[in-house]
Amino acid sequence: MWTDPIVEEIRHAREAYAKQFNYDLDAIFEDLKRLERESGREVVSFSPRPARQITRLERRPTPVVYKTADVSTSPVLRESGADNKPVDRQDDEQSAPKDPSIN
Repeated sequence: MWTDPIVEEIRHAREAYAKQFNYDLDAIFEDLKRLERESGREVVSFSPRPARQITRLERRPTPVVYKTADVSTSPVLRESGADNKPVDRQDDEQSAPKDPSIN
């Protein structure tokens, strides 16, 4: 397997730096903050952006539960409280809007 020499160098430097602090993340953090203060550079922190209101249309739609499913064999439908009432397909076809492009 090919290894990138630059990546290997960075990994070696990271390992050596962490070993200086006995792999203690708190000590590493404090050292990085000390280096940040001593650098003399301006440190900028941005304030968090306000939360955006999510409208109902952006939320995930409610799952559809079909009444024609056999609730006794489907644990998902049984838990959802779906009833097992038969639906007359002719009523469904008559109440559905007709698409003129479909013959």
